[in-house]
Amino acid sequence: IYTLTIAAVLKSWEANGHHPARLYFLALTCLPIGLVIYSLNSYDLFPYPMLGYFSFHIAFALHLLLLSLGLIDRTQNDNKLKYIELGKQQQSIMASRRSEDEMLSRALHDPLTGLPNRLSLQKRMPEIIREAEIYQQSIAMVLINLSHFHEINNTLGHQNGDDLLKIVTTRLAEIANNLENSTVIDTNANKESVAHIEGVTYA
Repeated sequence: IYTLTIAAVLKSWEANGHHPARLYFLALTCLPIGLVIYSLNSYDLFPYPMLGYFSFHIAFALHLLLLSLGLIDRTQNDNKLKYIELGKQQQSIMASRRSEDEMLSRALHDPLTGLPNRLSLQKRMPEIIREAEIYQQSIAMVLINLSHFHEINNTLGHQNGDDLLKIVTTRLAEIANNLENSTVIDTNANKESVAHIEGVTYA
């Protein structure tokens, strides 16, 4: 009954992912087996008297050995599970950060052209003004407006209008990229573009 009870409990542990359960089972069965052999030897019913005499000592030594191996196995398994859990948490944190970065990027960039939008300009303006004050530079705002742009949408369709807008902003970006410290700020609803070039802001 003792052995069957231990077997049932440890089988349940193993089914729930406790891998050292087999070692615990063997460790706990050593003692009753050693006791049975010792008792049989006491009544001269065991064929190996010397082994029977030390059977309980041997069983106890095996019991300690198997328990130690089980504890080592369980410790290693627990550490492995902790590392896996930490890895999952790190992946979750990285995914959350990527999601936040994507949301921030969408908020600060035009969805059509991918260039920084007016909100991005508004966030950068204090820095631009501060740098101009430090280096004693002047700031100018220049508006670039695509005249009669609505006629393109009305006659050729919004898709062609969007394609034209991409071409214009791409060329503006190429011009700005050839200049030092330059950035193109994308169009707004009125199809206007802004560029920050060499410490002077053009809009």
